[in-house]
Amino acid sequence: MTTTTGMTGAEAQARLEAAGIVCDKQLVPDDVLPPMRTSGMRLGTPAATVRGMKQPEMKRAASLIDRVMRASATGRASEAVVDEVRKLVHAYPVPTLN
Repeated sequence: MTTTTGMTGAEAQARLEAAGIVCDKQLVPDDVLPPMRTSGMRLGTPAATVRGMKQPEMKRAASLIDRVMRASATGRASEAVVDEVRKLVHAYPVPTLN
């Protein structure tokens, strides 16, 4: 199966998680890859919206995801991307239960 990025869902998941962005590799309809590799990935927004993030933050997150996915073949996101991810999540902490 041809992918947009040329990598499997498992590879994309590993790259994003190394940058501090949690996602999940996901089977897609008629996926030719096995379930542990997959051709797709899933990004959920509940973890971001419960923190209070809105459209501007989601656009920023999408840009960071794009930068990670376009990173060199080494699969390592730049320290600048990792730092931006940290700043974004620290600006929107997980609410505590009272």
